[in-house]
Amino acid sequence: MLRRPIGIGRFIAVVAAASILGAAWLTQHTVEGQDPNAPVPALLGDLCLNDTQCTVANSACVESGDNTGTKRCRCVSGFYQYDPMSIGKKEDLKCGKIQTTAVNQQCSACEENQGTCIQLDDGKTFCQCPISRTGIDCSEVHVNVSCSMDNMTICYSRHPQVNFTDGWKMFASGHSLTAQCRSTTVPAGSGGTCAAGNEQLTLSLNATEMSECGTTSIENSRNKRYMNKIEIQKFDSTGQANDSVLPVVFNTYCSYTAYQDETFVGIGVGRVNGNDQGTQVNPQITISVTDQFDRKIAQGATLIVGDRVKFVINMTMDGTYASLQVMRCTASTSAVMPDSTAETRALMDKGCPVPGESTGPYWYWTPTNVNNYMIVKSGAIPIFKLSSSNNVYLHCALKLCMVGDDSCPAMNQTTCAAMTNTRRRRDAGSLAQDERSVVMTSRQKRDTSSVDVQTSLRVEDLSSQSVNNGNMEVGSRGFIVLLVILAIIAFALVIAVVFVVVRVKKRQKTVSDSGEPRPQLFALPRIARTHERF
Repeated sequence: MLRRPIGIGRFIAVVAAASILGAAWLTQHTVEGQDPNAPVPALLGDLCLNDTQCTVANSACVESGDNTGTKRCRCVSGFYQYDPMSIGKKEDLKCGKIQTTAVNQQCSACEENQGTCIQLDDGKTFCQCPISRTGIDCSEVHVNVSCSMDNMTICYSRHPQVNFTDGWKMFASGHSLTAQCRSTTVPAGSGGTCAAGNEQLTLSLNATEMSECGTTSIENSRNKRYMNKIEIQKFDSTGQANDSVLPVVFNTYCSYTAYQDETFVGIGVGRVNGNDQGTQVNPQITISVTDQFDRKIAQGATLIVGDRVKFVINMTMDGTYASLQVMRCTASTSAVMPDSTAETRALMDKGCPVPGESTGPYWYWTPTNVNNYMIVKSGAIPIFKLSSSNNVYLHCALKLCMVGDDSCPAMNQTTCAAMTNTRRRRDAGSLAQDERSVVMTSRQKRDTSSVDVQTSLRVEDLSSQSVNNGNMEVGSRGFIVLLVILAIIAFALVIAVVFVVVRVKKRQKTVSDSGEPRPQLFALPRIARTHERF
């Protein structure tokens, strides 16, 4: 069979195609690693083989973090990626040096609004905002999340590039076609917390319904959290997502406290957290200390060993949390738990007094409901003093029960005795959940809704002198006793001095300068003379 000869034109076309394919193969071959020294430039986010390929200043070639074994150019530690387009410059992504308020006071507002303050090439500062905020200092909030017992509600204020009349939609990720998973525009005059014209999406937290929109729940030893991923994306006229326009994507959550730690320091403040992507629904709790007649003890008051006090917890019944139970209490010389340097004394465990504790009968808490408040009080506890300090902090772990949860019973001697017998039979504790706690003490970090409280109960032991920070501190009765003792000592010293002086003078009269005894001097007898004449 004869082959048809190849024309010169076809031969040139074949060679050109082979050259193009070969160049493409060589380029791919180089990037994939067989020639690591080839100077292939890479921008932020691009694949790379080594640091020399990352051309953006202050970037390095690091693991992608997606378990693919690849590397990409990222900003090095201390630098943050920002987009110059956001400040009107048509440049590629850059790495700016991270600034803090401690170094630059201009970063204060940026940090308060959850932004990252960075220094630009020209020395000016720029606030890089999270996706849920915009503005020069990230002060404009676009996402607010509110939580109730049954729902998570997301209120979205539009970004400048988003227009819901031009094909944009807001929905739970992966559920753009499900009606209950898409947002609706808030009509005028609705009167709700989400302003008219904004987009609002309400997701069910009911266990049988939340999977419809992809809401997930995670429960650990500290709290229970419901989460979802929200997308705001532009679609074309055929209903297909417009990939040429970047979507707005963020995560939302509702978190509920299961266990909480409180520190009694004479006064306490409960807090309610929240940010633009989720809400931590904490109970509204205040704590205080009263005397045995229910009179509040003033801040900074000094108590005497043997005085009786009551510890009081006041929780607002807001429709989310219904009751609480004191699970564990520890007295400590430190305001922080745990503290390896502190002296501690266990008082309660698993909702009951610790066996052998001398104040045990007073650690049964009594709950009462007054209007919309639940008040839980301890018994009238006799104050004791820890040996290493006069400052006493009471740290208690509280179990919180939501509406419909009846697992926070009031404990008494009968129920505690039954639990003790049960634990002995099982040879192990039956309440593992008492280890759950969320730290929320009155010494928490300062934010817009918390207050630092650094006072403590001072306990005075009149049977001994107490020293705190090198200063002697005694009560009024102790001061009187001390004055009496000092007066007696002074009187004894005066008597001793007088006695010594008298002895010295007597010795000087009986010894000469040479040390020899002086001769005894006797008085001459008086001779009675008469007036006789001779």
